[in-house]
Amino acid sequence: MTGTDSFYIRSHFPDPPEPWRSLVVDGLVERPKEFSIEELRLLPQREVIVTLECAGNGRAYLMPAAPGVQWRLGAVGTGVWQGPSLRDVLDLAGPSPDAGEIVFAGLDGDPPDPEGAGRTYERSLAREVCADPHVLLATHLNGSPLPPDHGGPLRLIVPGWYGMASVKWLARISARREPFLGAFQVDDYVIEDEQGVRPCERMAVRAIIVDPVDGATLRGTVPMRGYCWSGQGDVTGVEVSVDGGVTWEATELGPDHGRYCWREWTYAWEPAETGEVTLIARGCDSSGALQPIAQVRNRLGYCNNACVGVTVRVAAYR
Repeated sequence: MTGTDSFYIRSHFPDPPEPWRSLVVDGLVERPKEFSIEELRLLPQREVIVTLECAGNGRAYLMPAAPGVQWRLGAVGTGVWQGPSLRDVLDLAGPSPDAGEIVFAGLDGDPPDPEGAGRTYERSLAREVCADPHVLLATHLNGSPLPPDHGGPLRLIVPGWYGMASVKWLARISARREPFLGAFQVDDYVIEDEQGVRPCERMAVRAIIVDPVDGATLRGTVPMRGYCWSGQGDVTGVEVSVDGGVTWEATELGPDHGRYCWREWTYAWEPAETGEVTLIARGCDSSGALQPIAQVRNRLGYCNNACVGVTVRVAAYR
């Protein structure tokens, strides 16, 4: 697991200027509700181990550069999230059969303009996604109350989706009939390429190398290690290449901690010569997806899950 203090933080606005008071559930519902944090904690609780990744993770490797935060590979973390199921809370409000989309609004946003208007951070999910019992209204991370930097005291957690779906400082849930056209649904966090424009959704399969590190000098047997995750299916394998992607070898997968958690992989590499070598890992999942070697380009640089090599120097081998 990723320690809470080491978990990446991504926010679009400063922390909310007003304290969180309650969660309102309204819109096309039979019984509009308002919950305090204490009332949410009295509901049946779930714990889910979830890997969250920013949709911009890996953007720094795009050439030419794409706009946005130039994340390398650090915008990902895995934690134990706890709270009531979103499905249970929605059931208490009774969404109308006509409500096909659920909108989630945080407390963070732009300062209001002279007319009192301003953007807030909002995203929506199709109703069938909200029916997954693993989608949480998280009040705890790694056994402790959710810190403000991570959206505390209440955050949506959507397992398998990029982090932009997991709205922080969650204050309102609204059921609606028509498609949601908010800025972070149709303008930002979208993939815009030759196929058109569509919202970012589920995480693409990605394997990374965490050991050895780029620039390391190595001698003898090299214990390679890393992680692999996907929001589109179960991780089914990781391969490594020690010749820059010409040939590939299977690695050993570590324990499976659940559908939404990354898996560690290991491989004992026996170098056969000295010199500079580029190591690459690529993952695959049960949907049939194979991590690409070539960069994945779109205008805003989202969801670039291309393999990232680690260059090392072999000083001696057995």
